[in-house]
Amino acid sequence: MSKPKKNYLKMSADELAKETSTFDGGAVPVGRRLSAEQRRKWDRARGGGSASMHAGPGRPKIGEGAVAVPVSIEAALLRRAIAKAEALKLKRSEYFAKALELLTDGEVAIGGTRLRVAADVGKREGKSVRSEMPRRAVG
Repeated sequence: MSKPKKNYLKMSADELAKETSTFDGGAVPVGRRLSAEQRRKWDRARGGGSASMHAGPGRPKIGEGAVAVPVSIEAALLRRAIAKAEALKLKRSEYFAKALELLTDGEVAIGGTRLRVAADVGKREGKSVRSEMPRRAVG
């Protein structure tokens, strides 16, 4: 493909079609080989990041892996939670995961300390709070 005679944005539809006709069959312009340094950079970039299909640096998989869950939290409660997470030297998502683990399983380990929920938490008038919650299909 030769250099365009004028700017693509200023071409008519016919001029643009003629200028780009070499790509109609899927042709890719011939490039040049990467230098060793460029190849190292390419391999490093290709191996990382969330958009990459290749395993590389990033968030480590824990258990079955993480699932992003958008939730609404009252602003003051969120500020207190963030402050507490920082005091415990936990990341915010790790703090919320630990809180869920504590409420769901009744115990959690934080910094070598095992915390347990008191036996009467989650009970109301002898019934489990869980049994009073409506069941809903997930998925």
